[in-house]
Amino acid sequence: FGCAGLGTFEVTGRIEVFLTLAEPCGQGYFVVDGELAEPMPEGALDGLYLMVAQVTPMKAFRYPVIVKPNAEGTSKGITSASVVNDEASARAAAKHLLERYGQPALVEEYIVGREFTVGLLGERRPKVLPPMEVVFVEPGEHPVYGYEEKQDYTHRVRFDCPAQLTAAETKRIDKVARDTFSALGCRDVARIDLRMTKDGTVFVIECNPLPGLTPDFSDLCNIAKVAGMDYRSLIGESLAGCIKRYRDARTSAPQLAPQAPLAPTVAPAPTIPQPTSTALAMPIVTPLPGALPPKL
Repeated sequence: FGCAGLGTFEVTGRIEVFLTLAEPCGQGYFVVDGELAEPMPEGALDGLYLMVAQVTPMKAFRYPVIVKPNAEGTSKGITSASVVNDEASARAAAKHLLERYGQPALVEEYIVGREFTVGLLGERRPKVLPPMEVVFVEPGEHPVYGYEEKQDYTHRVRFDCPAQLTAAETKRIDKVARDTFSALGCRDVARIDLRMTKDGTVFVIECNPLPGLTPDFSDLCNIAKVAGMDYRSLIGESLAGCIKRYRDARTSAPQLAPQAPLAPTVAPAPTIPQPTSTALAMPIVTPLPGALPPKL
């Protein structure tokens, strides 16, 4: 099992990964052949989610939960039907996703609250761009920012950027976004999706280490525009750290001492093979006086 920023854990046999849900940041464990194995390194899987890979008893969840593909983009596979209220429905939703997308299903506790996305640029001390709120036009019971909402965004959602937040709320969201960026080893550019509950608790939904960059469409591009950055500047800042690392690597690379130019080498004259006679060797005959020479 691989974890961003913490290396790869190699296992064999049947494996499931789950988290306890006693508190917001649960402890991750390996389960091999139905037996509880050693816990994962602390903080390896901070968050509330379950990798559904086998038909085994699920750890108790606080319902509702949202079931979504583990490795898709643009919220593919996520609709209002992705939010379910019991284990049977969660299993049915996971089975559908496994069959359609051919990958594990990710089950998370559904967070009721306002949804935000935050862009970051830089590396060790990233610049945090203004939070943008995704406001649902017709929210329903369990609104989600799914694939259909992203394709028909002019009718289904509204984007408020900068979001209407108090100074304390903005500071809290900025800190969570920056801490997430650093904890996951992001650099150069990323976008963090969050939800904030009524009591002000901020939850990280996911991190986009390579966010969409379609001009006048992608969330990060629209956020940057509000922050006073045109598209060229956004791309320039996204590449600045990479360019600096490249130049630093070239500067710190060991330089080879210059060598004296080699004297030109004159190729030896080709050896011309001597022709070999193919004539038959004939005996030398000395004619007798008055005799005719022999016929050849």
